[in-house]
Amino acid sequence: MRPAHPEAINVLLVSRHTQTIETVCQCADQVKIHVDTCDGRDPAVRKLCHAKYEGVLVDLLVEDEGTQLLRTLRQLAAHQSIVAFAILGPSGDKIEAFQAGANFVFERPLSPAVVLRVLKVSYPMLVRERRHYFRCPWRARVLVTGEGKDEFVATTIDVSETGMAILSPVPLQVGEQVRLRFHLAGAMEFGIGGDVCWVNASGRAGIRFARIGKRVAECLQMWIKNQLQGLVPNT
Repeated sequence: MRPAHPEAINVLLVSRHTQTIETVCQCADQVKIHVDTCDGRDPAVRKLCHAKYEGVLVDLLVEDEGTQLLRTLRQLAAHQSIVAFAILGPSGDKIEAFQAGANFVFERPLSPAVVLRVLKVSYPMLVRERRHYFRCPWRARVLVTGEGKDEFVATTIDVSETGMAILSPVPLQVGEQVRLRFHLAGAMEFGIGGDVCWVNASGRAGIRFARIGKRVAECLQMWIKNQLQGLVPNT
């Protein structure tokens, strides 16, 4: 699930300090980053469990909760590679912040120029994190061969670097291995093996790619990257 701004880079700011929130939000707005906010570790974990963010900024003035949250991030399956920023207190320890999992560190007093510069430097990492799970809406024919089934035509719903959702006229079973053949606009024809990881009563099915060659994977990643660039503004 995406936050409320699906076409933006989304980050979560965990802070109780009004001036910190204002400074970060003003700088983020300049580079088209949407900032969601909360005031502690527990509400932050709840948000992270129900929505996907590209980055999280943790104010270490939130007592010990800040460092605990940085460590917790790497234990959340969907956020293990999230871009993490630590905002130090007046006597904050940079080394401790990096050891806790921060990729970038801000020192107080916060300088808008420094915050803006760091956000610009980190932007490619945020986009890369978005691309890892970005699902591109896409309607096209896909030829599917299942276990004990003749090849049939299904319709794609969306595609990502790791899988595809399809609307199938033939019932599929979770765990079933399939073979997919399809064209992406402006790209080569793809032949990819996959495993059915979910199905529903309306005929939709999620296919997780498997047995995918290096060249095919690289071409798919490039296609996804190009689609994402049309949605995310350059900085």
